[in-house]
Amino acid sequence: MGWWRRKRLDLGAYVAPEPVDPSPPDRVAVEGVAIAEAVIRLGLHNRIVVDSLRDKRGFATEPLRQWAAAEFTQLAALEEAAAERLREKRDWSTPHPLIEDSDTVDAERRELRWREAARRATAAAFRERAADDQRLIELVEQARIEAWHDVATVIIDRTDVAVHHADARYEAERSDRMAELVALDLTALANERGVELS
Repeated sequence: MGWWRRKRLDLGAYVAPEPVDPSPPDRVAVEGVAIAEAVIRLGLHNRIVVDSLRDKRGFATEPLRQWAAAEFTQLAALEEAAAERLREKRDWSTPHPLIEDSDTVDAERRELRWREAARRATAAAFRERAADDQRLIELVEQARIEAWHDVATVIIDRTDVAVHHADARYEAERSDRMAELVALDLTALANERGVELS
C-alpha cells in the first residue's frame, strides 16, 4: 500500500546564525525601565480600583506617588544585589578543569561582566526614576485615567442593576427616605468640616 509511505522532506543543512553583539547596558536599562513602568502603572491602577470600589477611598496623588517611588527603589535594590552576585561569580570563578580553551573562559567572563554592567545600569535608572517626582506623578495620572474607565464601568453596571420599579408604598415613603439621606449627608459634611449643627 503505497499511500502509507511517508515522503521525505528536505530541509537543507543547518547554518548557525552569525553572532550578535549584546545590547549596550544603557539600552538594557532603558528597556528595563519601560517594563518596570508598565508593571508599576498596573499596580497603581489596581490600587486605585480597590481603594475606590472596596475601601471607598479617594484618588490622592501623594500616597500613590510614594508607593511608585518605593517600588522603583525596591527594584533598584534587587538589580544591585544581582549585579553584586555576578561580580562575585566573575571574580571568584576558576576555569573548569576539563576546559582547556581559554577563549571559552574569556567569553564566559565577558558575558558575566556585561550582565553585571547591564544590572548596574538598570539599577541606576530605577533609582533615577524613583527620584523623578514629575515622572512619577505622570505615571499616577496615567494609572488614574485607566482606573477611572474600569471604575466608571462598574458604577454604570451597578446603576443599571439598581433600577427599581416603584410601587405605591415606595412612592409614599420616598420623601421620608430623602430627608434621612439629606440629614446623613449634612451630618457627615458638617463633621468633616468641623461645623456643629444646631
